[in-house]
Amino acid sequence: SIQADEVLVDPRGSLSIELYGLGRLISGGTPPAAGREVRVDEVRSIISLAYRLLTGLTADEPRIPAARLVPKLARGFEEWLERGLDPVHGYSTAAEALGTLGGVELAGDAPGISPVRVVIGRVRQALGSI
Repeated sequence: SIQADEVLVDPRGSLSIELYGLGRLISGGTPPAAGREVRVDEVRSIISLAYRLLTGLTADEPRIPAARLVPKLARGFEEWLERGLDPVHGYSTAAEALGTLGGVELAGDAPGISPVRVVIGRVRQALGSI
């Protein structure tokens, strides 16, 4: 899984994952390739980072629903987070998570929603890079 200390943020806010796939390659696995399905735990770890960025808390169980911590969080985005963090019914690929996230609508342009838009953009970017 991908941890917060492995994600690099450049001055423009773009994200990149430090040495992504190196551990797998060293242990004799195949290197990650563009367009290739990734492991479920990698996708879940990116969604866990999104939860942490939004709430300031880790996504460990028992988890507080993000909507209770972030005022005016769109229901669709909270449902996306909850499904993505579910170890049984979560997203099986980054493409599936991105596809579902694409359909999530944010509630209005309320003042508290701006950080959510930033996090969604960064999550899309991170999922698109794995």
